[in-house]
Amino acid sequence: MFDQFELFVRSRPNCEFLKNNLHGQPVNLITNLAFFICGWKVYKLLRKHKINKKEFWWLFYGIMIIGLGSSIHHYHSNLATLIIDGLPMLGVMCLTVYLLARYLFKANQSKALTVTLGYILLIGAIMLLLNNIFRPVIVLSLSSQLVCIPMILISARQRQENTKVLITATVFFLLAAAAAEVGKLPLSHLRGVKIIYT
Repeated sequence: MFDQFELFVRSRPNCEFLKNNLHGQPVNLITNLAFFICGWKVYKLLRKHKINKKEFWWLFYGIMIIGLGSSIHHYHSNLATLIIDGLPMLGVMCLTVYLLARYLFKANQSKALTVTLGYILLIGAIMLLLNNIFRPVIVLSLSSQLVCIPMILISARQRQENTKVLITATVFFLLAAAAAEVGKLPLSHLRGVKIIYT
């Protein structure tokens, strides 16, 4: 899998097929603003509802770090910056699973940590067993929709509105994952195709 990541980075230094620098990936860099906006939204919700639990604050920090890591990777794509980009995402996803187990399913800390460990092992197994079918980035994309759920839980809005937001987020994540697969088609040399799924 490590070789696959390295090959992915070397063969596709950036998603827009332009120069591998700040000016060569403008769309990718601009889309990273979504993480900072999302993090700011989480911050406002935490302050609004006076939530002092440190694990929820780690969710805020994690989302901001994801934006920073992704920006670094798209500023200069290589294996090291890919790791800087990916590890915060995995960390936030694991934190999300923990928060779901702890506060949605009312599990104690020990059980919540066990569920989180199980999630890590499951994702790892899927990525290893289906390595030749799905790229690791697709597996992570499909599971990253979990990040939306804690934000909905702490927003204290009406259940119907929460459901709409969750469904919308899920649909867009699935569309993004599907669009990323378009990049493997013969038309992937066209810049427009690459820019679509950034």
